[in-house]
Amino acid sequence: MKIVLIIISLFYSNPSLNWENDLDIAFQKSKEQDKSILLNFSGSDWCIPCQKLKKGLLSNDKFSNYASENLILVNLDFPMKNKKEEKEYTIKKDNWSEKYNPNGQFPLTILIDKNGKVVKKWTGNITDSPENFIEQIRNINK
Repeated sequence: MKIVLIIISLFYSNPSLNWENDLDIAFQKSKEQDKSILLNFSGSDWCIPCQKLKKGLLSNDKFSNYASENLILVNLDFPMKNKKEEKEYTIKKDNWSEKYNPNGQFPLTILIDKNGKVVKKWTGNITDSPENFIEQIRNINK
């Protein structure tokens, strides 16, 4: 019985987050679900601050719980090792990058409202506590 309770608590304490990789789909979901988008630009295999952000704040249970209920999450990854991507997706990703990350900053995390307006940007590894980061988002989304 104890094992069952432990498994259930692990299942509910750390929701698996659904990170989109297509901003067009995210905008559609944002409007349908009345949620803001949290867009993260990363270099998963070369950017140490990106890796720290992912392992720290973005994998934190408190952030995960909040995000799963309140945000549409998008990760646009730009690894050094070329991943096989469809040409159409690569073109879309480059266009999103030109619009939202023209200076090529990594990591860059952007909060976008359901109407497509950028309302906040965080550059670099976000070292705020999960509680402070969540509170910033809540204050913006009021």
